[in-house]
Amino acid sequence: MKLLFSLQAFFAGLVLAQTIPPSVYVLMPNNPTLRALSSALHILGFSGSELDVSLSASSSSSGGSAAPDIGQKQSLTYTILPPGTTYQNISRADPSARFILPITRSTASSSWFGGFFQSPLLGHESQSDEDTDSIRAFFADKAFSDGKPRLFELDVFPTESHAQAETWVALCDFLGLGYSIVERLKLWRFPE
Repeated sequence: MKLLFSLQAFFAGLVLAQTIPPSVYVLMPNNPTLRALSSALHILGFSGSELDVSLSASSSSSGGSAAPDIGQKQSLTYTILPPGTTYQNISRADPSARFILPITRSTASSSWFGGFFQSPLLGHESQSDEDTDSIRAFFADKAFSDGKPRLFELDVFPTESHAQAETWVALCDFLGLGYSIVERLKLWRFPE
């Protein structure tokens, strides 16, 4: 009888471990991209959470690597990361973590007209090029076991309707939610 209860507890632990969703972190958004991405994540059932202060503090200490409390998350949450190298510590401590780098591109930026404007809505990234390049370099060789990247560069302000629908599909795929949620929730226009 004791063995039966032990097996039930073991299998319950396996099911729980498999159903804990991965942590999602948003890297360096500015206000317009944060509003749009937060709205999109809320539509998908995610809620915002605060960054553990010990993670942020350890990123600035010499060589310290803090492990986030990943075993306690059982709901869909996302965390906004401040500029800096906190993402490196989190990436090392939580191999299932997913990172979203919001960027803004537009067809206007590739035309002669887009060159006259320095607005984040017209094709200029919300981060400095140096910060964005260092994030891309860090995640360049980091992927999940299935080969999918751990960093997702999300164009937050697609202008064409088909691009908005594709943004939803790509975001849901990256988050492991699948295409069916796009159909079920009729996600065609990305929030602004």
